[in-house]
Amino acid sequence: MKFIEEMRHRPENERLAFAIIVAGVVALLLFLLWGATFFNRSENIVQIEAPSQGASAAGSLRDVGTSVTGAVNEFSVQYNQLRQALNEAGLGEKPSGVNTVELTLDDNGDVQVENIIVEQETLSEDAEAEK
Repeated sequence: MKFIEEMRHRPENERLAFAIIVAGVVALLLFLLWGATFFNRSENIVQIEAPSQGASAAGSLRDVGTSVTGAVNEFSVQYNQLRQALNEAGLGEKPSGVNTVELTLDDNGDVQVENIIVEQETLSEDAEAEK
């Protein structure tokens, strides 16, 4: 309770920063726990009783490491699939070296200009031509 009272007397920005950090740590821990349990769907797991607690702890640590590695690999596969699907739909990354401008019409018929991408060389050439 003393900690809560001390936090109440701190400035708003310090309390907000502390809350964001704590929320981030909790979210990271939950994400890692979820990933370790969700992506660990191997049907061929054989459970062997360890003769001592030390061996059991080492095995558990190894299992957690394997689970996290599996989760990271599965995330990587899903990320690449999503990226490929976005590229096929034309929503992926714009290739570098290509000048692009996206034009859209809003409900009033006004033209909206978005995502203007111009190479630095093109800007330099235009600036030299104006001189």
